[in-house]
Amino acid sequence: ECRDTVENAILLVNDFLQFPNVITANGDGINDVFEIKNLINGLGYPNNSLAIYNRWGKRVYYKVNISSEDDFWDPAKENIPAGTYFWRFSGKGYLGNIERNGTVEVITK
Repeated sequence: ECRDTVENAILLVNDFLQFPNVITANGDGINDVFEIKNLINGLGYPNNSLAIYNRWGKRVYYKVNISSEDDFWDPAKENIPAGTYFWRFSGKGYLGNIERNGTVEVITK
């Protein structure tokens, strides 16, 4: 009787990121922060950076290697006024590198 066992660890990576275009920073717990969907749970880009700028080009948020929900931008915590903000995301991961940018509207009422 001969037995043989093979074990192999498989890392499932979801590199499809979703960026919000509107945040309602009103403290109701729904859509209050700039959360990039699949960034933390997807494991696609463990090395990343996110910068957010106001309309005059002043950086209002910057974070390197976002790894928890608390790392995402919360405009209410920083008393950021309503308006349009510009963001730039850079990620390096298992399946390659990405650069994304766009705008997000912050609504406070």
